[in-house]
Amino acid sequence: MIADRIVVLRNGKIEQIGSPPEIFTRPQSIFVANFVGGANFIEGHIVKVDSSGSLIEIRDDFQLRVSDTSRNVGERVVVAIRLEDTIIGQVETDGSNNLQGRVESMTFIGGSMEYRVRLENGVTVDSRIMISRDFKAYNVGDRVFVSFLPERCYIFPHPETGLLKEIEAI
Repeated sequence: MIADRIVVLRNGKIEQIGSPPEIFTRPQSIFVANFVGGANFIEGHIVKVDSSGSLIEIRDDFQLRVSDTSRNVGERVVVAIRLEDTIIGQVETDGSNNLQGRVESMTFIGGSMEYRVRLENGVTVDSRIMISRDFKAYNVGDRVFVSFLPERCYIFPHPETGLLKEIEAI
């Protein structure tokens, strides 16, 4: 609403320049993905790359499929998934990554509900679901699938300084 071009700065250095939609939908760094609003960051390593994308292994042999093929097998990466790009449900979604867990918390935020789901491997994934006529509410303790499309995942090289240091603004 304020500008047609944005410059994201970090410690006086340019992280990314672009239009608001470019920065939001194609962040060029973990910092930018976090800065422009709600994302999950999951650490893992590339186990396979083929014409359909990359397979990433996260904690305890869980695997995610992403459409990005720019990284190499064996490389440590961070997968970023926006909260609004996730779906919570009681059944798996075709063509998506489907990770099972339990609702750990829920927070009403205006026209949406934000859920935190603890996966069976201990990783937490947050999800922001718009409240609409079709909205299905879940309660703490409910067993659910967190689903998200491979093409809605961003992968970044694992930062040498660690994920938490990369996310912080100062």
